[in-house]
Amino acid sequence: GKGAAGNGLAKAYAEARESRSGAAFEDCRERVRLCCRLLLDPSLRASLGKVWLEGSRAAFAGLLDERRALEASKSAANGSGFRVEADELIHFRQLRPPAAAADLDLVDGDDLGKATGANGSPEAAKKLSRVYQLSSMADPVYAEAQVTVHDYDIVLDITVTNRTQSTVTNLTVELGTIGDLKLVERPQSHTIGPLDSCTIRANIKVSSTETGHIFGTIVYDSASSAERTYINLNDIQLHIMDYIRPAGCTDEAFRLMWAEFEWENKVAVNTHFTALLPFLQHLVEHTNMSCLTPVPGVVSPKVDAHGLVTMPAKPAGAAEEDAATDPNGATNFLAANLYAKSVFGEDALVNVSVERKTDQGGKLAGYIRIRSKTQGIALSLGDRITAVQRLGGADTLKQP
Repeated sequence: GKGAAGNGLAKAYAEARESRSGAAFEDCRERVRLCCRLLLDPSLRASLGKVWLEGSRAAFAGLLDERRALEASKSAANGSGFRVEADELIHFRQLRPPAAAADLDLVDGDDLGKATGANGSPEAAKKLSRVYQLSSMADPVYAEAQVTVHDYDIVLDITVTNRTQSTVTNLTVELGTIGDLKLVERPQSHTIGPLDSCTIRANIKVSSTETGHIFGTIVYDSASSAERTYINLNDIQLHIMDYIRPAGCTDEAFRLMWAEFEWENKVAVNTHFTALLPFLQHLVEHTNMSCLTPVPGVVSPKVDAHGLVTMPAKPAGAAEEDAATDPNGATNFLAANLYAKSVFGEDALVNVSVERKTDQGGKLAGYIRIRSKTQGIALSLGDRITAVQRLGGADTLKQP
C-alpha cells in the first residue's frame, strides 16, 4: 500500500514537472515531495505523521469555513439590492408625447433617484463632498461645480454667479479633458443679470479606469468692456477611487491573472507605521480593495445597497483580538494579496510583502507590487498607494 502510494505520487510529480501547461504550481509540487518523504522515511513519518494529518485536516476545515462565509456575504449583498415588481410600468422617455412631458419628468425623476439611491443620506453626503471651487471669489464671475460620478458617466452641475452690477451676455463654459474622458456636448451660452446666477450642466463619458483631469475657461461679453473676458478655471481631478470596487476571487484565479497580466508597478514601502497589521488595514481601507489573505483583525471594505464603498464596523472585542494577534507590532513579516475590480470589469491585483526591521527601530520595509491588464490602472493605483502610505499613522484621508 505505501509503496504503491509512493509510486503514484512520484509519477504525478514527474508528470507535473514535465508539463508545460503551468497548471502545477510550485507549492503543490513541494507538497507532493513532502508526502513522498513521509512515506519513504519511517523516522520522519513517526515524528510528523500525526501533525501532518491533523494540521492538514484543520487547514482544510478553515478553508471551507472561509468559503462558506464568503458565499454568505455575497448572498447577503445580492439580497439587499433594490427590487422592482414584475408588473411595474416602464417609462420610455423617447416615446412620451410632448404634452405630458412635465408630468412624466417628475415621476421619472423620482424613480431614477430611488433606483440610484440619490434620496438616501449617504448619497447626499457624497454629493456635498464633491463640490469644487472653479474660480476665485475676487473674479467678476464666480463658478463652482458639483461632480457626480456614476460608472461610465460624469455629470458636472456648474453654478455660475454674476457678481457685477452689469449683465453678462454670451457666457460659455468651455471645457477640456485629459485622459480617457470625452465631453458629450458643449454647454450652451447664457445671459446672466446683475448679481444673478444660473446652473450649467455638462456630461462627460468615461471609457477606462485611470486618473483624469477636467479643465476649462469661462468666456463672456460685458457691457462695460468691448472685448471678451476670459476666466481660467481650476482643474478637477477625477481619481481612480471613483471606479474601484472591492471584489473577491479564488486563490487559483488570482495566481492565473498574476501570471497573465503584463503591466506591473512596483512601489517601495515608505511609511511611519511600525506595526504590520495596522499598515495593511490602512492600505485596504484607502484603496477600496479586498484582502484575499485571511489576516486576523483586517477588515475589507464592502459595497452597500447604494453602490457606495463603506467600511464595516469591527465586531465587539476586535481591538483586544488585534492586540493579542500583533502585540506592539510583534510580527516581523507579512505577505498578503489584495484584489479589486473596476466598474468597467478591469481586474486590479496587489501583492504586499513587508518586513519589520527590528534593528532599525521597527521601521517597515518591503515592496507593494501592482498588476493589471492596462497601464493606466497600474500607474494610477500605484500613485494612490504612494500617497496613502506617506500619511503614516494618519487617522483619515480625504478623498480627492
